[in-house]
Amino acid sequence: MSEMKSYSRVNGWMLLSVFSVCSLVTFAPDLYHRRSKVQPEQTGFARLIRAEDKSYFGYHRYYFTLLYRSGDEDVRFVTAVDSDLFHLRKVGDNVEVLVRSAHDLRLARNESEKPDYATLMLSLFFAAVGFVLLLNGIRYRKDT
Repeated sequence: MSEMKSYSRVNGWMLLSVFSVCSLVTFAPDLYHRRSKVQPEQTGFARLIRAEDKSYFGYHRYYFTLLYRSGDEDVRFVTAVDSDLFHLRKVGDNVEVLVRSAHDLRLARNESEKPDYATLMLSLFFAAVGFVLLLNGIRYRKDT
């Protein structure tokens, strides 16, 4: 009985802490984008410097490296893009961006910024499993 008690307590704490932090980290960018939508945005244009197609195990991710000129300052930023936008643009094109400040830029009409809810749901599931194991370990401790 003591092996089950220690197993439940240790693994419960571990699963609960790790996956609850993972679910918070997964949800944080969505909260940031919701908060930043309140700030006014202006449209501008940035020059496309590099377009990259990274493939990992047959899954493609597309990235743009853009140069935005703001007054006397040049800002380079890399952003993930969807496949439609990647195949429509070529190096040297001007791409429309939404500007809040010189260092807070994002692409207009980019569908790749959707939050990853599958990772959030999986993290919440394993956090719940950790919580159940932790409660099970506490229950075994009270029994002995």
